[in-house]
Amino acid sequence: MRFCVVILFFVGILTLPVRRLVKASGEIFSLTVSTPRETAKTGSDIQLMIELTNNTNHDITLIDMNQYCDYTVEVRDSNGQSAPETEQKRKLKCTDNPVAGKVIIVKLKPGEHHETLVFVNYLFEMTRADKYTVQVAREIPKELGQGHVKSNTIAITVTE
Repeated sequence: MRFCVVILFFVGILTLPVRRLVKASGEIFSLTVSTPRETAKTGSDIQLMIELTNNTNHDITLIDMNQYCDYTVEVRDSNGQSAPETEQKRKLKCTDNPVAGKVIIVKLKPGEHHETLVFVNYLFEMTRADKYTVQVAREIPKELGQGHVKSNTIAITVTE
């Protein structure tokens, strides 16, 4: 019994610095999505700006390789059904260990943010007039913990 108490004590002490690194929000970083146009015509580009903000009390480092792989984008129509994927999305080869391609190291101080632009219609067929909801998520790197962070949800109306 005493051995278990000692082990729990040391585990608690070892994880204390990590727990103090995150502000009250509880997330290592937050994601906020926005669009310059909440209404778009079918066939036009649908831009989505993703803002990632460091919520910790220390610098964090993230690696960006491909904005269409770094973030998971979810698009739903007015019936709550997932929008069909485009051919480009089906052909994406997202991996943690790229053989070739870009690797961008993003270092953020506490409170700083990094912006990424994605075109939603590159990933999803939004060719039908409807009101779509869009949300993104990003994995938390293993060095910073585990899990994923989701953004706010926005609405984009596609008209003919």
